[in-house]
Amino acid sequence: MINTHPDYGAAAQRTLLLAAPDRAVLIAPRRDVDPLPRLVTAAFQIAPVRAGAGGEPAVVLATRHDRAPADGAESVLRHIALHPGAKVVNAWRDALLALARDAGTPMTKNEARARVAAWIEDYNHNRRHSACGMMSPVAWELAAGREAA
Repeated sequence: MINTHPDYGAAAQRTLLLAAPDRAVLIAPRRDVDPLPRLVTAAFQIAPVRAGAGGEPAVVLATRHDRAPADGAESVLRHIALHPGAKVVNAWRDALLALARDAGTPMTKNEARARVAAWIEDYNHNRRHSACGMMSPVAWELAAGREAA
């Protein structure tokens, strides 16, 4: 994957995750690949390649690895990264099922769906977000709607 457009860097990571290839070369501004997010490194081994003067642009070889996940969170991230065609909710459900299976804890698809739904409900209705003025997203949207009216 090579694109030298100055704004391509952040998209390079999304392209890598979307395609989930066995191997890819990314060329992007260093600010967008150093450091790479855990979602990328959970599934890909990243090796820098010699770049131009000052290290710009950053050139990295991304190779899918078979390394065992370090923890449950990395197991979920790896599953999501390597299943790019899945619907987001199904990817989370399937990742929970894989995590439960690896832990030897049986879980049905319905139980996993219920856990994902409960998390989404809590995240949107109860959890406070700094980006929303320490309000939940739903409360923030309701407050914004009242102000606009």
